Amino acid sequence: MTTPRWFLVRRVAIAMLAAATLASCSLSRPAPVKQSFLLNATRPASTATAAAPANAGALRINRFTVAQPADGRPIVYRATDLRYELDFYSEFLALPATMLTERTIAWLSDARLFAAVVPMTSSLDTRHVLEASAFRLGGDFRDPQAPRAVLAVRYILARDDTPGNILMDRAFE
Repeated sequence: MTTPRWFLVRRVAIAMLAAATLASCSLSRPAPVKQSFLLNATRPASTATAAAPANAGALRINRFTVAQPADGRPIVYRATDLRYELDFYSEFLALPATMLTERTIAWLSDARLFAAVVPMTSSLDTRHVLEASAFRLGGDFRDPQAPRAVLAVRYILARDDTPGNILMDRAFE
């Protein structure tokens, strides 16, 4: 049994029309351009010291936590008192908790306040532990004439060898 010629012509025409439609859709819009950002903080050279550490013990830094919805890669903007938006085109290059943890380890290592500053995965015995939680992170656009970046973190420093012995509990905004 042979297929009628008009049936084959119709199938080829439909296939060509579908291919042209798909090609026109993909060529008419450029791919969205995303920007990626890193959180960075460095100590000014004038505050770095080569003196002996202020504390002979080691400090362990536990992984930071970041409050939702700012715990992901998209940057969160506060548009009004009650409305927040995720920016599809602007995102963090890494998760905020990871960046905050790593930058804090580097900052405190440069400050030389402790003999060593190590991440929570270290097997080194430590005298102190630092925990932190970022409860605000993102942009504040409630005043369009003066947008600003927002970071608020609560730090808790405790003795690692004495449960419940909190040495410091402070929030910085």
